[in-house]
Amino acid sequence: MQEGKEKREEKPVNAEQILRTLAERWRGAVTLEYRSQLVLSHQGEAGLRGELTVRLRRPNLARIDIRVDNPEACGLRVCDGRVIWQRNQRVPLRPARTQRHGFQTTVMAGIAHPLDEAAYSVDQFLAPQPFRLTGSGVERSATQRKDKERDVFVVVQTQTTSRDTLTLDAKTYAPLRLVRVGDHGGVVQELLREEFHDVILGSALPTTLFRWTPEDEARQ
Repeated sequence: MQEGKEKREEKPVNAEQILRTLAERWRGAVTLEYRSQLVLSHQGEAGLRGELTVRLRRPNLARIDIRVDNPEACGLRVCDGRVIWQRNQRVPLRPARTQRHGFQTTVMAGIAHPLDEAAYSVDQFLAPQPFRLTGSGVERSATQRKDKERDVFVVVQTQTTSRDTLTLDAKTYAPLRLVRVGDHGGVVQELLREEFHDVILGSALPTTLFRWTPEDEARQ
């Protein structure tokens, strides 16, 4: 009976409108910070579990702390507005750019596989249309439902063998969960499951937070 009740409480909503509202809210914010717990799994490969602590400031400042169950994949990455620094790198990963150019799609560039799957969420704050699959043949649908006593939107986007399922808080539009399914090595499988926590837009993140320091290089 409980399952049937939950089913009746689910109702279709406009996926396009939800994604547009999300984009408008994020474009209006100077900063974004969040923690996420993620599971990266690819058939036939060793997976990763861990946590990201992400702090971003427009147009191109970033501090990403990576803590996963493989010590070799852990790390710290900082974009100071000119270049991208990463622990144990003797030179920056990217050449200088002007403040007019953000690091959209490159803040997490060069992260080793399979952690590169987690780069997608980090880059969405700097993307014009966050969490929107692009290209031809994308189908979108959305529902509103209860999830642990919270009203949520669940947006599903499919494109050939890819499927993204994004769960958002229905009041704040904060992302709560992202599940990405796609083709890897000829097998359609779950690539990323990410749970978001402490999502804050517009907090007063000082620019000093995004400077690379000797302490950053030494910290384990």
